[in-house]
Amino acid sequence: MNLDETLLYSTLGVSSTSSKEDVELAYRRFMMRHHPNEEETAVDPSKDPVVLANVARLVLCDPEERKKYDNSFKIFAPEAEERMSLPDCVASILSTISLGVLAIRMYGILDWNYYVVFVPVWVLDSWLIFKECLSFCMGVQFNYREISPLLTKELFERLLKRLRKEFLKRLLKISLIIAFEILVARKANDPSNTSALLVLLHTLL
Repeated sequence: MNLDETLLYSTLGVSSTSSKEDVELAYRRFMMRHHPNEEETAVDPSKDPVVLANVARLVLCDPEERKKYDNSFKIFAPEAEERMSLPDCVASILSTISLGVLAIRMYGILDWNYYVVFVPVWVLDSWLIFKECLSFCMGVQFNYREISPLLTKELFERLLKRLRKEFLKRLLKISLIIAFEILVARKANDPSNTSALLVLLHTLL
């Protein structure tokens, strides 16, 4: 999971491509809007947005610290992201095949069961789930000191909480898509329920 806008970036409202000057400017604007909450900070410093903003500024304005922070939440090296990996190529091919098989089945060239027709789609869905799980596991295996010595354990736990939330959201989306695909396949196999469904699929294709 490539978290370009992780906790430190979103705290200051900057992106992963923002320059040091942009970070400094965003930090000054942030400090003009927020003031330290001494009572809350005394209980848990990580809950004070100013504390987090200070950490964000220190990490993002230091090229080495920023590089470590960015790379800690990427499962592929930057050079690998610039070109399509082999699994992504296979996923693209599966997408094309699944659409082709679905179109052939709809036009009556093949008489396959729709559950069989959707097999390439479900293989692709399985790959997406595996990729998300792998990304999540890669993200949570780091010790907070490996990301940056400027991060506290409490702040790192907030990073992990954000990562888990993103992971669950992506997993939920994929699960809903799979459920919809199963419903479509089930309805398409029932001749009495296919008229409106086939019109919709013809429109999409």
